[in-house]
Amino acid sequence: MYIPSSGVLAAYDGASDQLANALGLYLLVWFIITLLFIIPVMRRNVAFTIVLSTLAVSLLLQSLSQFTASERLAKGGAIFGIITGLVAFYIGLSELLLEEDSPFVRLPLGDRHVERKALPIV
Repeated sequence: MYIPSSGVLAAYDGASDQLANALGLYLLVWFIITLLFIIPVMRRNVAFTIVLSTLAVSLLLQSLSQFTASERLAKGGAIFGIITGLVAFYIGLSELLLEEDSPFVRLPLGDRHVERKALPIV
């Protein structure tokens, strides 16, 4: 959006309130998509649920800040975005260490995946 060659900002030249509403709507759509991603991830582990939940809160706060022009909401969204990045870094580090043959440390992700045992055929 902010890339000059895309022409999005040029289309809203002089209409900053319309640009703010368009950005708010864009972020709101991504909030809804993120909420839809949370549902299947809840079965995997706690860490992925936390990263998507904090991302959803961040997107919602950023969207509301665009609609209301509130700097407090924008700062709150930015803080949740930083928390999202830190949790994502933790997940990435955990997955990276898990792939080692003999990891020297294991970072827990709060696995919730329960293996289903096949029923014996009688």
